[in-house]
Amino acid sequence: MIIKAKIILLNILIQLLKMGDTLVGFSLNIMVIGDTKFSRLERFISWVKVHLILSPLTFVLSSMGIWFDDNKKFTSFLLAVITANILIGAYTHSKKLRNFSWKILMVKTWEMCMMLIVTYAVLEMVILLAADNVLTDLFRITLQVSTMMYPISKVLKNVYIISGGEYPPEWIMKRVYNFEKDGDLRNFISSDGNNNHNQTTDE
Repeated sequence: MIIKAKIILLNILIQLLKMGDTLVGFSLNIMVIGDTKFSRLERFISWVKVHLILSPLTFVLSSMGIWFDDNKKFTSFLLAVITANILIGAYTHSKKLRNFSWKILMVKTWEMCMMLIVTYAVLEMVILLAADNVLTDLFRITLQVSTMMYPISKVLKNVYIISGGEYPPEWIMKRVYNFEKDGDLRNFISSDGNNNHNQTTDE
């Protein structure tokens, strides 16, 4: 274990040194651009190097800023649900299940956040490549609801455990499970979703 820890620390140190070299080189190129002691060619080469680094970074940050502006409600709600999942999950495992662990809670939360970010980002790329129309709008809404439902379902299941199966009502839990299976947004929010499900089950 000690040897593994030393190897991990050494790898982290190496990565930090590489980042430091990159930052130093970037800073030197900026200094060269504004220093008339260097030739025009040298200053131009430094400008190109800085431009090649900053342009993609600026584009990504700008795109992210536009996306967050257009999806403030979604991101705010998602962060709120993840926070609720942490708090209610901690209470459930400490008071009800008696198997609480800070390490497991943090690891599970980190894994959930990474899965949400990666999955949503990949599918959002597909939407951005497609032309804006009714289908892409519907797909984006369904994607956002599906992304929200992952932590929401965990919150509801924990609340269900805390309440001893009394709340949320069974019909809500059924709709959550059904939406996780088929992603049918209309059936999830419709007033007759349960009736359709029960009829299908009876048949």
